[in-house]
Amino acid sequence: EFPSYPDIMFYIVPASTMTQVLFLVLMILYAEKYSFTFRIVTSFVSSSVVIGMVPLFVAELTELQSFWIVLAVSSFVGITSAVLQSSVIGFCNFLPSSYIQLSMAGQAVSGITACVIRIITK
Repeated sequence: EFPSYPDIMFYIVPASTMTQVLFLVLMILYAEKYSFTFRIVTSFVSSSVVIGMVPLFVAELTELQSFWIVLAVSSFVGITSAVLQSSVIGFCNFLPSSYIQLSMAGQAVSGITACVIRIITK
């Protein structure tokens, strides 16, 4: 049976976080095989396409199938965010230190913005 709304977060967060941690480790080991441009652009494009297709699948499938699609998409977003985060931070290391500070500040602002939007819409 499809979990109720509060319980679904119990499944989505670990699905995203576990894949993100796994792929952060893999990026440490194998990232130098691919260029920064390839990793960054591929992460943005693939996550955009997959997230954009979720409403199409969820509208046509049963609740249980939709639940598993949402879990798979959240895992995939964990993968792409791990690749993107490690690539951007790695690229910023080639630049002056002010750029990595700006990168970290941008991540902080986006996190705060997401939390504020969540508070307003809840």
